[in-house]
Amino acid sequence: MRPISDTQPLMKSIFPGLEDFPLNVMITSVTKQNNGIPIISFLVIVDDNSITKINHLGNHVNLELFTYTEVNPNGFGKDFFLKFKFLCNSEELEYVAEITANNQIRQIDFIQALKTVDKINVWFANKDRKVEKVISIDFDYQVVKPAVTDLLTPISVTH
Repeated sequence: MRPISDTQPLMKSIFPGLEDFPLNVMITSVTKQNNGIPIISFLVIVDDNSITKINHLGNHVNLELFTYTEVNPNGFGKDFFLKFKFLCNSEELEYVAEITANNQIRQIDFIQALKTVDKINVWFANKDRKVEKVISIDFDYQVVKPAVTDLLTPISVTH
């Protein structure tokens, strides 16, 4: 088995500018395989305390995934959120990915990718931006479909 550090160049290509990402914020990325099929990845740069918890997660994690929308504060429609809750023994980690409506093209691309993937990848890196763990998670679009439907429902405005 290859060391996790061998994935460092791949992480940098999936998440350009990762040196500037803040701690404990979940970043999203949609890339394409050579055949055009999308790959959805999430990255969290974690603090020292969370590194210990991540190392305790092991290779098999229980995950609770929650989705919801909120009206975009800039008036661009709705923001889409995916809340990941990783559970293993007594350890629990929670991160939220926001797909903002400020960039509606990116948001639409992300939603379209969600409709076609059956796995998502979650990358964890330490504060020095070095890969600590990559988890591939089975994904079922039906889980997020109610939030996507809400996202695509126009906001009613009363005059």
